[in-house]
Amino acid sequence: MSNTLRPIESPAEVRLNVETFNSEAARYFDRAARLLRETTYWVYDPVCESFGPAKFVGFSEMSFDRYVEALAGDSEGARFDGNVSRTAIEAAIGESYRQDQTLRDRLEAWGVDRFGTGAFGGSDRGKWHFVSLPAVVEEVAPRLRLTLHERYTRPDVYGLFGINYDARRTRHLNTGLSPALPDGGYFIFITLDKGTIAYDYEDELFRDQLIWVTRRDRGENDSDYVALRQPGNRSRCSRDGRTRSGSRIWVRCAGRIMNSSPMKAAFSSDMS
Repeated sequence: MSNTLRPIESPAEVRLNVETFNSEAARYFDRAARLLRETTYWVYDPVCESFGPAKFVGFSEMSFDRYVEALAGDSEGARFDGNVSRTAIEAAIGESYRQDQTLRDRLEAWGVDRFGTGAFGGSDRGKWHFVSLPAVVEEVAPRLRLTLHERYTRPDVYGLFGINYDARRTRHLNTGLSPALPDGGYFIFITLDKGTIAYDYEDELFRDQLIWVTRRDRGENDSDYVALRQPGNRSRCSRDGRTRSGSRIWVRCAGRIMNSSPMKAAFSSDMS
């Protein structure tokens, strides 16, 4: 199975899923219309003045394709359950579901506008509960067209930016830290199994952080390391497990460099 469910953890993830539900609803009209009639817990986005059903919104990077697969039992990871979804949404937004007459009226108007008269069928409006996203859009890092925990090669990830990678002809791309990319970010490649190569940098990978040791011939004022220390910089880290296929496992990390000798960068990541 490749449809791995993870409960959302931030308002930005919630907002993205509300946007996805609304943008894909026309293409999956019957499934979306059915969700309207069956849903009692809703998320409201005041920025876009739109709604999303909790069971769709509560799992990270949800789409209608993934939703249908999960509904058919084709998923792993978190349990595909309304209570799991609602709990995650409340924790991410920081408020509990409640009844709200104003949001009930807005939901009905939104449903009619998107799905026509009778969008909610015989749904009991008195059972509807709501949470609202913040009215200010969160600043989020640019998203890459990569799936967390999938396997990618260096040519794959450099290709996202139109960079042609060749192990022999582009030797400057074979380093642990990539050159600065067009969006201002970086790739970081680390080797976990150091026993098969002459590699003695003391990188350490934990469940929730990565300790990455930088090159010995560069100091803390190197322009790339200065850029990595900037607030909001998103570094993209690859774990090289030296698998038989030689492929690499992609994870995304938020990085900051700590001053030490040799320098070490501590990254809090979304790895699990």
